[in-house]
Amino acid sequence: MTGRRSGGHGAAGQGVVEFGVILALAVLVAVAVLVLFRPQLAWVLSMIGSEVDKSGRLLPWLALA
Repeated sequence: MTGRRSGGHGAAGQGVVEFGVILALAVLVAVAVLVLFRPQLAWVLSMIGSEVDKSGRLLPWLALA
């Protein structure tokens, strides 16, 4: 038995810690993308909004009526 404590409780809480680290890294990446690419993101969202306004519907192929 290498690396295990008696009773099988050696990894208790490790999943929570790993989840927290992954969540923190995802938040850092999201903030970095928003800060670095703010002008490009604003332009893309503006173009999408303009196209939606021109078409009158967001997803016309989903309209069932």
